[in-house]
Formats: sequence, C-alpha cells, structure tokens
Amino acid sequence: LPEPGDALPEPAVYVPEPETAPQASDDEIPKYLWMDSMEDMLADDGIYGSFYTFDEVAAMIETIIGKGPEPDAILHIPMSEYVINKFVKTDARHFRDTLDLAVESSVPVLKAFLPGMKKRRYGRVVFVLSSVTQGPVPPYQSAYVMGKYAMLGLMKSLASEYDGSGICINGVSPDMIRTGYLSSISDHLIEQYEASRPTGRLLEVADVVPGILRLLSDDADCPNGANIVIG
Repeated sequence: LPEPGDALPEPAVYVPEPETAPQASDDEIPKYLWMDSMEDMLADDGIYGSFYTFDEVAAMIETIIGKGPEPDAILHIPMSEYVINKFVKTDARHFRDTLDLAVESSVPVLKAFLPGMKKRRYGRVVFVLSSVTQGPVPPYQSAYVMGKYAMLGLMKSLASEYDGSGICINGVSPDMIRTGYLSSISDHLIEQYEASRPTGRLLEVADVVPGILRLLSDDADCPNGANIVIG
C-alpha cells in the first residue's frame, strides 16, 4: 500500500470545498481535477482516501460526510499501474488490483452519495475511461483494457438506473495523456505512439479538462450514459 508522500498511479477522488467548486478558466486547469500526489491534495485542503481496501474507502466517505455538505459531483479516475506485457506474463494479482482500484473502489462511494443526489434531484458523475473503449484495442494491455471496460459497464448501468432522476452519469475516453501515469513506459514506446497520432503528440491534461468540466456543469442539456471520446 502507498505510504504518505508516495505518488499515486492516478489520482483518487478529490472533493473540493464548497468555496472551491468547479470554475472553468481559459488559462488555468482547476487543481482538483488532477493531483500528482497525496501531498498536493492535502496541501490544497483535499480529502485523501486510499482505494486499496474497503475500510479505507469507508473512512474517506465518513470524512467527507463529516466535513459536509455531501458532494453533488463525483469524478472517478483511479487505475492501477500501467503495464504493457503479454497476457500470459501479466501477474494475476495485477488483474485483481486493477478491478479493485478501477471499479470496486467506486461502489461504496456511489452507494453513499447517489441516494442524496437523487433526493435533491441533481448530481453529476464522470468516469474517466479510455479511448480503448471506442475503437481499436491495443495488444499487451489486457488488465488495463479490462479495467476500463468494467468501468464503462458500471457507468452505463448506473446511467440507465438513474435516468430521469436529475443525475447525469457519463464517461470521458481520452487518448493517451502525458502525465506521470506513463512513467513505466519507455520513451521509445511513447515516441512511437506519438508518431502514430494525427496530431503527432500525446494529449495534455488541458486538452481533457474542458470535456470533464462540461459534464460536471449545471448544463441543462447534460447527457446521460454518454462515453465522450477525446482524441
């Protein structure tokens, strides 16, 4: 399990204080959308919750409820380490960890806060998926692809169940983004991938944020059950 100060593979849930609610800006990426480490979140008055065990998730939920008010928006990003390897050489534990972090960690969080959103007839939930859920699926990434498709299935099911309740539940599926999450991939592989893209580069966080902000906004035309590709 990560110790305080360790960088996470991808950020856990970050719930901003009411006074730091989402504010779109042309030249500033809201910090709560992408934190590189536990230290960054704590320094910004965030709530850190490890998603490695249900007990730790439950403790995070209790802290959120205690600080109040309950969130009207949830952005779900967690994912295990990015591994490129043949299926037969991928550790079975990595598949289990991927499902635990990507999918099972969201279940108690959503169970805790979706009822309140339904009662208030307002809520926004966004799952950060991947372009692998729309279009060609790359080889040698079986655990990663499995996790993203599992998240997609949960998102679609919840969107159907809560349809008409005032809650919009959607996903965004960006192409590969240049973040610390790619630290396990060699520069050579990243350069090859960049060369294969129409733009000749990876996405930056700033390319993805506007789509997320729209789905978290008060837009009356907010879709439900959509999986929006960002490439």
